[in-house]
Amino acid sequence: MFLAGQRFGGRCWLVAASVCLAATNMALSSDQALVDEIVLNNRATRESIRTFSAKIAVETEQSLPVPAKMSRQAEYWRDGSLVRARSWHNASDPIEYHVTQSEGRTLSRILSGQKKYLGSATRFATQFSTFRDVVDVWTGMRLHFCQLRTPNASVPIDELLKLAKNSARVKSDHENGQRLLQLSFEYDDFDPIRQAERPTRIKVWFNKDRNYHVQRLELAYGPGWTSTEQYVIREFVEYDNGRFFPTEVECDSHVGDERRSTSRVVLKDVRVNQPIAKDVFRLPTPPSPTIMRDEIENRKYPINSSWERSGEAETLKPKYGVPTAGIVDNNSFTSQTKEEPSKTNWWIVGSAVVLALGLLLGLFRRLRARRAGE
Repeated sequence: MFLAGQRFGGRCWLVAASVCLAATNMALSSDQALVDEIVLNNRATRESIRTFSAKIAVETEQSLPVPAKMSRQAEYWRDGSLVRARSWHNASDPIEYHVTQSEGRTLSRILSGQKKYLGSATRFATQFSTFRDVVDVWTGMRLHFCQLRTPNASVPIDELLKLAKNSARVKSDHENGQRLLQLSFEYDDFDPIRQAERPTRIKVWFNKDRNYHVQRLELAYGPGWTSTEQYVIREFVEYDNGRFFPTEVECDSHVGDERRSTSRVVLKDVRVNQPIAKDVFRLPTPPSPTIMRDEIENRKYPINSSWERSGEAETLKPKYGVPTAGIVDNNSFTSQTKEEPSKTNWWIVGSAVVLALGLLLGLFRRLRARRAGE
């Protein structure tokens, strides 16, 4: 009888293991379909936008390290890899930004309206410029995500998924009657101030009813996960039948329980896929002499009216370090699970319960056989 109980317990264990494995495979297959749904539809939305222009208003209130308020206006044009932005506190003193992307790098040329020194070329310009909200609308409105370990320092969600350190988790959600897909995972970013890797947790909600644009985004930074950022898209504009673009985003940044800053970016006069005159992207003539601070080559040098080097270059101590190691360019991302771990672990718990029941039944039969023998 004891051997029969053991055999029964072994069968229960095998059945539980088979059920657990089958459920895991089904979950992974289902989750891969959900991730593909996000990636393919979000990519289609980005690629459908050929040209873009808008007027921008930015309001920022900073609490740490020093209280301050800032407001700024801007005009923005984008055509493929070409970007131009004019930003100002007052219209008589604008700052011009001209951005091009080629060979995996972002090249920014900046010219002060006061015609003082301000020439720059850096792949980090759109991330660390004081006015990044008016230079990098794609990241500001979450068509792209900041990622300093990649050549362009800003990537779409499919590229960010390739850097995931763990299996991404996907689940369905609803908000204000709209269908959302929540995606969360961890990855390493680069902190140019500390010159070190920065563990990052991301949770992002894609809105299925708004062409899979981002609706909300939460970021937490290690170590300790006490530094956090929350982004919420408040408004969309329907620029074509069933086609949307985000026009208002709010961001709150905290260190622990203390608010570090809050900002609001609003887009107006949004024009999508409408012709933009080519001379809009023509580089302005820099004043002579102008010194180019080239943070890609870590050099500074004089330039002529065509923005070409016209004199000797000097070594420049970079303002922000460039992560030469750890740049990831793999072509696959990890498998996913549909629910949070606390909700999916019931498969493992269930198999353990079935195994325990099998063992208990075997012990019960053994004890009953002993008593019958007495």
